[in-house]
Amino acid sequence: YRKAQMRLDIGSNITHFYNQSKEQWEQQVLQMILSGGVIDLRKAEPVKCMDFEFLKNYPKNGQTLFQESWALRTYHCIEKSETPDWQLIPDSTTTIIGYHCQLAKTNFKGRTWLAWYAEDIPVSEGPWKLCGLPGLILRAYDAQQQFYLNAIGLEDLKGKEALKYAKPEEAEKVSQSDLTKIKLRDDGSEMLRYEKWTDENGKPIKPKARKRVFNPIER
Repeated sequence: YRKAQMRLDIGSNITHFYNQSKEQWEQQVLQMILSGGVIDLRKAEPVKCMDFEFLKNYPKNGQTLFQESWALRTYHCIEKSETPDWQLIPDSTTTIIGYHCQLAKTNFKGRTWLAWYAEDIPVSEGPWKLCGLPGLILRAYDAQQQFYLNAIGLEDLKGKEALKYAKPEEAEKVSQSDLTKIKLRDDGSEMLRYEKWTDENGKPIKPKARKRVFNPIER
């Protein structure tokens, strides 16, 4: 397993799910550049997984934007919003970050998902494209537990702050199925040819060729 700290920002209209670990890593690298010293990526926390961004009700209401970079290119998948068809499972409860949660199940985007939602938080949202339950989803995982999304904290800003997100960069517009074909065609090893790796003495290191594990959250 590889881990990343994801963040779900919920505004009055737009929701934004993204890799906060990636954002922190980019800030660390930027500080190295601004300091004028040696850029040592080994001192920055690397992005390990789920390197994508998902916006709901963007670029306009009723649409979603999935943004992901692959092999030095950025892609946009713009689709209509979808709500999974959930089956509520009675008599299954647990407690997550202090909230009483109930269980639901759905078949969605090629996987069977199980989700724990808190009715005490009457927000019908959740991580990624998972939404539509009578409460905020605090834990979700597919049946094989290849993807496991678990809440570790919650903050209610009570409308004091506007939802902030960087305007998505220019990208090639594709469908999700086309993006899958692109990933299957290109395992990402092209990136290795453009990177210059050095050791602590500045001596060039030839990177080992390795393929990415291709296991998309959406099949």
